[in-house]
Amino acid sequence: MAQIIAGTSVTVVNLDELADEIVQAIKDGITVNVGDVSVDTTEIEDLLTQINNKIPSPIDLAGLENVLNNLNISITNLTQKLGIIGDTKIYGMTPLQIPAMINDYTISFTVIQNGYLTDVTYSLSAWNYEDNWDLLINDNKIFSNITTKEYGENKHFENYKQINKDDTINIIFHNNSGSNKVLWVDLGLLEIEDETT
Repeated sequence: MAQIIAGTSVTVVNLDELADEIVQAIKDGITVNVGDVSVDTTEIEDLLTQINNKIPSPIDLAGLENVLNNLNISITNLTQKLGIIGDTKIYGMTPLQIPAMINDYTISFTVIQNGYLTDVTYSLSAWNYEDNWDLLINDNKIFSNITTKEYGENKHFENYKQINKDDTINIIFHNNSGSNKVLWVDLGLLEIEDETT
């Protein structure tokens, strides 16, 4: 079942199932209950009936956007508003050998296609509470002084970070403990062909 998790932003989980839920909600009608206040929804129900009659089955978001725009309901970038369609890729970066010296060490990744950064996963061969790391996209610091953990960790973005081809993603490891270790980092990306939908 699709879930919409609402807060400051909206994230759609299982986007492929959202289309079925939209169609079902339109077919079932909408009940407005605000206590003792009654609201005439005749025009809304008529509009939803018109929309329902024009929605292709199975539904795709681009098709829904076109149908709504044809009904003079201005909706743009529906795909980006409800979810992002693209190819999920995980890039394992070359492990970084960190010597027993207090210093900063960097792993860099050059983005090969427009899209979004969705996850960062890291693990260390040896852990020390004094060590931490930063994540930068070009010069924009996304994570600052993230303390290392005893076990590998995944940082998932609830709001994906937009990245463009040729952007540089840097993981800067602050080896404050001065101990030697190996750092492994994987980047989760959602690569998109075209953002004009």
